[in-house]
Amino acid sequence: YDTFVIQLLRNWPESDELILFCNASHPGLKVFQQELSSIVSIKPYKFLIFEDIDHRFCKWPFLIRFIIKVMFWAVGFHFHLLILNRMFTRAKMDRLLVINGGYPASEVCLAATVAWGKKRPDQQAWHNFHNLASPLSASAIRRQKDYWIDKRIARVTKGFIAVSQACKDSLVIRPNLQRVNKQFIYNGLN
Repeated sequence: YDTFVIQLLRNWPESDELILFCNASHPGLKVFQQELSSIVSIKPYKFLIFEDIDHRFCKWPFLIRFIIKVMFWAVGFHFHLLILNRMFTRAKMDRLLVINGGYPASEVCLAATVAWGKKRPDQQAWHNFHNLASPLSASAIRRQKDYWIDKRIARVTKGFIAVSQACKDSLVIRPNLQRVNKQFIYNGLN
């Protein structure tokens, strides 16, 4: 979805000051910096995300990494809410578009939508995603967490923008997102 981000920001229809928050470990960060640094302020974030645990703690024993993952899975969403709230306050932003690979995909993106919605209920974020939505987990405990996060997303987002009708329609498998505004814009359109 990096080409989507580049196209979107290169063709932004307004003369807004744009900020791109991107995970410092994202493989496309260097491409963003090369392609967009003249028109967008790029702010890599380095706080811990679930996807980076194995890499950051690769020299630690497997059992310790497993314990860290379990603990982070339990509290990581709240941790991200706090950090993102601070980031958004410092950046003095007035609008937010969250761009996510899929749904639910990265919990950081979900937390960004919730943090922004709590901070700016008058200017809710749009949540963009680029793949088919995944069904709720078969694991009862994971399903409860997914259900809880979806419920929060539904309350605080302006809506979803997918890259195709099929992606948009795939949200039907997430019960708490049934009434959320859903749109699509095909990839590659300026």
